Amino acid sequence: MKLIYHIENSKDRKGISRFSKILGEIGKSTKVDIVAPYVSPDMLDRHFSGCKIRLLSDFDECFGMLSKSNADKLQMKITQTPESFRNITSVHAKVFIGENAALVGSANLTQMGLCERREMAVFFDEPEIISELREWFEKLWGNGSEVSFKIMENVIGELPIKQPNNKPKYRFESKAPSFNFKLIARKRSSQEVETEEEIIERLKDRILRAPSREWIEGYFDLAKIILDFAELENEDQRLVMSIPKHSANPNLPITINQRYVLDEVLKKQKAQIRLMIHPDDYKLIERKKHVTNSRFNRFSVTNEEPEKVPYYFTFSDPQDILRSDLILSSWKKIVIYELNRHSKSGYRKYHQPIHYRLATDLEFRKTFLDEIFQVKGNL
Repeated sequence: MKLIYHIENSKDRKGISRFSKILGEIGKSTKVDIVAPYVSPDMLDRHFSGCKIRLLSDFDECFGMLSKSNADKLQMKITQTPESFRNITSVHAKVFIGENAALVGSANLTQMGLCERREMAVFFDEPEIISELREWFEKLWGNGSEVSFKIMENVIGELPIKQPNNKPKYRFESKAPSFNFKLIARKRSSQEVETEEEIIERLKDRILRAPSREWIEGYFDLAKIILDFAELENEDQRLVMSIPKHSANPNLPITINQRYVLDEVLKKQKAQIRLMIHPDDYKLIERKKHVTNSRFNRFSVTNEEPEKVPYYFTFSDPQDILRSDLILSSWKKIVIYELNRHSKSGYRKYHQPIHYRLATDLEFRKTFLDEIFQVKGNL
């Protein structure tokens, strides 16, 4: 056991943060349990990118302190691995529990908490204390709730693009020097960097969840239609064709800038396709058969005019979309609107070229699907 804090009046007030160093060491574990009311997605990446985490937070408070861009990043993390996050109210503890070490203290998992505040923490490596902390965490985890995607979308939709300046006009005098420590360097671990084989296996898993080969072919046909129409190349920074790791809602979404423009959900034997529709066509498309509609501000833009916010319609069969000129035309209109809103997606790092190739290269798609469905038929 030892105390962790920044030394007052130290000449080295711009060195590496002691808190960041310790969290980096704890992050070398294969699993880390975290309790923190305020969490920066960048700090999660920097310290715990190579391990499996479980994070408990009061997300009402957490999202309230984040900028719009950081809230979008955290939402993406939660959407990709929802089983790793739970909400719990009135939490104030800051606890990080690795396999052989733990940190309990006052610092939040934010740049300010780790580098710019006068914080105090206790580092433990005693097995009996680690065991007690883990037991405490398990009880909290059991009382936590899954993070609602719908509520998360609504909360983020109301966040300002830039946080307001809430600094007080008048400040009390303090002779104490300010801190501005640095974070540890972000290291990409072997666990974080996926092999091509792992990516392909996850893609195959998604494809085999589809009701039939015809169904998944229809989905990729839709993807090709919109990519050709929008003239989106694989290298276009606005495009993200991901293969998310999460298993709670297995899908193969296509994102342009900050919004899904096409998405499939293959869950509990129920396959669905969701795509954006231009608000001008909402009433006409709503009357069509095999359609359920919902409207929500996913990755919405502050001050976006309500009449321009797209509708999202859900279909059970891609052929219902492919046979409708009205639906395809409305979809293309809203995609043009989305293309012109930004020049780069914040989620570009999740883009998988093989997903793009399956949509655009018909010969490659046929060979790839032949192999998958031939294996399935032989099982």
